[in-house]
Amino acid sequence: MNRLWSKLNPAQLRVLAWIGAGCPVGVIEGHSYKATAVALQNRRLVAISRRGGAWRATITDVGRHYLETGTYPGADDGRGTPVGSQTPDPPSKARIQHAGAGEKAKATPGPKPPSPTDQLIAALVANAGRLIIDPADQTKYRSYVAAAVRFGKVPPGKQIFLEWEWRIGEDVVVLRDEPAWLRAVLEPIPVPATLRRIHPAIEYLRANRMGTIDRGSRQRGLRLLQALAAEADRRGYVVEALRLVPNRIYLVPEGKEDLRITLPGHSS
Repeated sequence: MNRLWSKLNPAQLRVLAWIGAGCPVGVIEGHSYKATAVALQNRRLVAISRRGGAWRATITDVGRHYLETGTYPGADDGRGTPVGSQTPDPPSKARIQHAGAGEKAKATPGPKPPSPTDQLIAALVANAGRLIIDPADQTKYRSYVAAAVRFGKVPPGKQIFLEWEWRIGEDVVVLRDEPAWLRAVLEPIPVPATLRRIHPAIEYLRANRMGTIDRGSRQRGLRLLQALAAEADRRGYVVEALRLVPNRIYLVPEGKEDLRITLPGHSS
């Protein structure tokens, strides 16, 4: 048999099976698979595309036959040449005329390959929600994680993160269950229609920090802050407005925030 159609070695067979599965992310690391894929393409087992600068590989019918049988099509006829290895004949006139007069034959598009984000989610599900990545690919995977969250591709009840796992010194993408508090049903906080018995911290803000806001927006903001302060008081939290303190000529706030709510025993 021609060496070109010799039996695949384990590394070549692994890359062929990976391409046949749609090139899922995280299964094969590094870039050596691309050289192996070129050898597979020379044997008509896969087809490689670099359209738009993106590397893609798809399995051919010959490649599927090899995965299923371990041999090339036509290998049992004594010729040792797989079916489809010859140069294909040009389309016949009968095939062109079959489309009808003045009508162009249209190629049926194949199935759309899964996006990198879909491949990442599939790889996480297949690997118990944990995938170690190459540090050089951190930026790329960070965008995949963001896209999964933005476009609702994270499985229900799960959260996705890109983390540094210090115990092994590796960047890891993880898919884990949502915490129980995130699914808790929260009770609404009533907002007063008018400001009565205003909280001292909110009164200080009204007198010293909200003079530049128009009256309608100021009143609505004060009612929202009053509702928040009242509920925090009811739960035993500490509510305080940050005071203005002198700084050379001007009065400046003590901190970046206007209102501070802290739990007893915890620092702000």
